[in-house]
Parts: sequence; C-alpha cells; structure tokens
Amino acid sequence: MYRIKLGRVLFLGEQDGPFERKLKSSLIEDCLSFQPSVSAAYLTRVSYQETPGQNVALCLHGGKENAAAIVDCVGAIFRKHFHTTQHLDILFLSTQQLEEAAKVAKPFYMLPKP
Repeated sequence: MYRIKLGRVLFLGEQDGPFERKLKSSLIEDCLSFQPSVSAAYLTRVSYQETPGQNVALCLHGGKENAAAIVDCVGAIFRKHFHTTQHLDILFLSTQQLEEAAKVAKPFYMLPKP
C-alpha cells in the first residue's frame, strides 16, 4: 500500500461498464457492507494536479479509521477481477470532495439508513 498526499483532485466522471459493475457488486458484498463507517462509494475517473492523465479511483466517504483494512479488502477483490498490471486508486473523500464527485457520478453504494 502506498500512501500519497495529493493536491487538487479533478473528478471527471463515473467509471462504468460490465467489468466495473461486477467489481462494484463484489466490493459491496465482500467489503463495504462490513464497513459501517463508509457512508458512500463512487467509482470515478480522476485527474491529479501533480500528474498528467487519468486514473480510476474508488472514492469513499468515511472509513478513514479503518483505512488499512478497507485497502486490504479492496485490493484482494480488485485482484480477483482485473489483471495484475492494472491498478485502482483509493481516495478517502473530504466533504468538499464528496460534493465534487457527486456532481459527475452517482454512488454505487450508500450506507443503508437504520
């Protein structure tokens, strides 16, 4: 696991397709449903101020206190679905970033209301 401090993140749009839908389903069933501190999850295309190009990122609101366990779980699921040369960034969103992500993508997971 690499931890990188980022500057500005630009949320470009939702990442969706048949393979991504399978990944999202697995993430919900095998990881996110066991993390009550994660309130929302998005799979988006992002661009970072520091690097050119686009990346795919799993964007989570909440869950920072369980970050290591979440990253391990997501990594294991991602490796089951995608080639080892692929990567997935995982971002723990601030409230402002959540608002920005919600402008370009819909959440694939929302914490169920009690």
